[in-house]
Amino acid sequence: MQTNEFGLGRPLLGHLRAQGILATSVYTLRFVTHRDGDEAGIDRAIAEISQFFKQIQR
Repeated sequence: MQTNEFGLGRPLLGHLRAQGILATSVYTLRFVTHRDGDEAGIDRAIAEISQFFKQIQR
């Protein structure tokens, strides 16, 4: 997702940060996992991203 295109980068990063999920953004969002990350953590991040977009569609 190009954050400049939708203007949602900062709000999405704020939403994720509030949930304890860290991501970075300059021109695009970038997600990486820590070597100790697991599948459940990835699933949680995906669920929170999905939740963010559901909230903004209302």
